[in-house]
Amino acid sequence: MAGVGGDRYAFTDDNVSKAPEEEGVYQIERDGGTIIYIGSGKIRARLQSHRRKENDADACIFRNAPTHYRRRPCANCKAVEQHLLSTTPTLCNQRIG
Repeated sequence: MAGVGGDRYAFTDDNVSKAPEEEGVYQIERDGGTIIYIGSGKIRARLQSHRRKENDADACIFRNAPTHYRRRPCANCKAVEQHLLSTTPTLCNQRIG
């Protein structure tokens, strides 16, 4: 599977509040597995921020009916995020390069 991989969680306030506080990469997706957005940072804080629609990408994310997310702790998360963005199609991330 392309993208973050790992377990899939419902993109609800309750599930997001249980996400780890550690640094990692995450992806937000919709039913069928289409990847809407890939990001990195403190996993819980970033997902909560998206749920509150605080970021520029959030209008696009919610236009695409997000239903689930995946997450993975990592070292050097920005580099992992950049690699994922260069190899994984998403609906709402700006293209790199």
